[in-house]
Amino acid sequence: MLGFIRNHLKRVALCRAIDERNLQRVQELIGRGLDLNFMVEGSSPLCRAVWRLEDWTTPDRRIVDFLITHGASAGKAGNDSLLVGAARIGDHRLIDLALEGGHDIHFRPRQTPTPLQVAAFRNKPDTMRYLIAKGASKEDFDVEKCSWTSINPETTSVLLELGA
Repeated sequence: MLGFIRNHLKRVALCRAIDERNLQRVQELIGRGLDLNFMVEGSSPLCRAVWRLEDWTTPDRRIVDFLITHGASAGKAGNDSLLVGAARIGDHRLIDLALEGGHDIHFRPRQTPTPLQVAAFRNKPDTMRYLIAKGASKEDFDVEKCSWTSINPETTSVLLELGA
């Protein structure tokens, strides 16, 4: 029982270190043999770190890269929104990682936009083209949920090329 509590506290500490962008603390916790493929509040440390990239004033991939290097797997539970998070920040390497981990380019959780929609909403036309090259299609873009006023001309052009 005591081991379970210690492990839980380490997991919570890792999530806090990720939220605080504390790479040194992340390294310390992982150096103690903490398994990185767990879920806290439905999300893995890798997914949490990817989603935090956009929240930070200066995006810093060192924590994400460190997690990947030390065994965090895109194919494990808790990474359901990893592909959407990668599209949100326009990181093509993370998109590839998610796809290699078995994520579906057409993934659409309830009431959540697809990776293609997220890239469009974030005005990331290069990422939209990348997702299309990886297999995204016009069926992955729900025109009904689109706020056209927030989309720039280049993004609109990609959507028109797609036939949305």
